[in-house]
Amino acid sequence: MRKQTSKESFWEKEAWRFWGSWLAKASEVDRLKRGIRAVRSLMDESDGVAGLHLNGDIATWDELEKGGKFEEWLAAFNLAEYSPQQPTENGE
Repeated sequence: MRKQTSKESFWEKEAWRFWGSWLAKASEVDRLKRGIRAVRSLMDESDGVAGLHLNGDIATWDELEKGGKFEEWLAAFNLAEYSPQQPTENGE
């Protein structure tokens, strides 16, 4: 068995540290994507948010999403859902 030099040991440790960091970030990304999909699923199965307008009307999802009258409410969600790193429904 060949003895490892201190230089090899250092780079091996760095590689394992990088791998561990990458796995943790990949796990976090996966968790966040599941959360985004869960919200989209809820939105697909409902009409909107009751009580948001404080007048008894339902705030529809169309009003709350990008291009809607109150789009600022879900701007961060829409940005996360359709980030440049993942294709949209039409593949763009």
